[in-house]
Amino acid sequence: MGAEGIATGDSTALCVASPDAGFAEALLQVATDGNLAHTLAAGGRRLMEERFGWAAITGRLTRIYSGLPD
Repeated sequence: MGAEGIATGDSTALCVASPDAGFAEALLQVATDGNLAHTLAAGGRRLMEERFGWAAITGRLTRIYSGLPD
């Protein structure tokens, strides 16, 4: 549920696992693999900046506001 609404096929941006033993296994894998943890952290940050950073937000708002009547 934590990743609902974040559609991405980029496996370097987030780790999605089932809510049972799969989740625990994924946590252990990230906790014990420093390279994987670093890759996910960098990919997640990149994804959030691209979609929700100031540049992305102001670009979308500018397009919305420019279409409004004076």
